[in-house]
Amino acid sequence: MTRDRETKAGAARGKTPRPQSLFSSFFYAGRGLFSVLRSERNMRIHAVAAVYVLFFSPFLGVSRGEYAVELLCCGLVFAAECMNTALETLADRVHPERHPLIAKAKDAAAGAVLAAALFSAAVGVVILWRPAALYALLLSFLAHPLWIAALLVSLALAVWFILRSGGAKKEPSSEEGKP
Repeated sequence: MTRDRETKAGAARGKTPRPQSLFSSFFYAGRGLFSVLRSERNMRIHAVAAVYVLFFSPFLGVSRGEYAVELLCCGLVFAAECMNTALETLADRVHPERHPLIAKAKDAAAGAVLAAALFSAAVGVVILWRPAALYALLLSFLAHPLWIAALLVSLALAVWFILRSGGAKKEPSSEEGKP
């Protein structure tokens, strides 16, 4: 029995649902995060960008405070993408037909993700635009062919990760579940 059904069944019998343990609440939150990562291509794009930005930042001389700002920006974009996916999934479940108000809500949620991503990118440019450090990093890569090979392999894996289809299974509608 799923946790939603357990809660509804308990409430229907007049029982107060038992509080969720701290571990289970983190488990469900992590499951939701990985579900979005698995099913949403844009979340995978955000994740790949975050990995590269956070990996290369120390090589560019980014301070701890600047690194913290980068982490906050990444977290903001991830949270916005998760909320957008939650809203879209719920809207599709509640009202599968096209409706102008639902379309407006979905567009607003997608706009929030876009705003978070664009402003985070701008913060990244402000923090990471260090021509001398970027040039030194480029020279380091050119001096070490294995680093170039590792970067190319990581880029190929990143493209595969982004483009792979790993969507969540579609829940059958009430008509599809009938014999």
